[in-house]
Amino acid sequence: GEDAVMVDGVGQQLTAAEAVADVRTLQVGRPCEAREQEESLQQVDENIFELTGADVAAMMRSKTAKDKEPAFKTKLMREKERDAKLAKFTHVPVRVTFPDRSWIQARFLAGETLADLYSFMRSNIASDRAFYLYSTPPPQRVPDDKNAVLKYSQLMPAAKLFFSWEAPPATGPFLVTQHLTAMAATEEEEAKQRAQNKANAAQARAQAEAAPAVDEPASGGAEGGEAGAAAGAAGAAVAT
Repeated sequence: GEDAVMVDGVGQQLTAAEAVADVRTLQVGRPCEAREQEESLQQVDENIFELTGADVAAMMRSKTAKDKEPAFKTKLMREKERDAKLAKFTHVPVRVTFPDRSWIQARFLAGETLADLYSFMRSNIASDRAFYLYSTPPPQRVPDDKNAVLKYSQLMPAAKLFFSWEAPPATGPFLVTQHLTAMAATEEEEAKQRAQNKANAAQARAQAEAAPAVDEPASGGAEGGEAGAAAGAAGAAVAT
């Protein structure tokens, strides 16, 4: 039978296959100049991939604390501390971009391995050619390693990777036909929506231009009337 795995730390027991199917949420896409891109890793903020001032300060504090660690601290103690820090990361979103700028993204359980990532890619590309994944900058090859657990890898907490064939040519096709079909259908719907939005905007402008102008009272007219009435009232009071 299949091994049972823990999901989200709540004690729910699922088979490995069920857990993977439940978490994957596969998405595919490619840049389109006609629309603004809103690409994200499971809605992960793009800033997560950039070092901020706070990140640098935290790294410096971590280094200072590490320098102050007692020399007798065992490897087991350090591993326990590391596991405690990583416990909140139950999933690892990964996006892989191909040379033609199309991409595929999915979530992986933190307990899966780099070999699982490669297996996922093999099941979604259109060729059985040898390939590899790499991160940049600087270019660093991601190994197809069944012993490298994601939550202990350089992919935490989320990763943007790139795809390359092991040997030329560098051309595609890359994704399987069903993904290409899905992307084409999505792009067709988006094109229809953009055309409809453009037509609606043009109609609104035409209606605004065709609407009759509304005559506004001359500036000071109302104020002049009020002033005259006030003067008349004052004159009547004097006469009395």
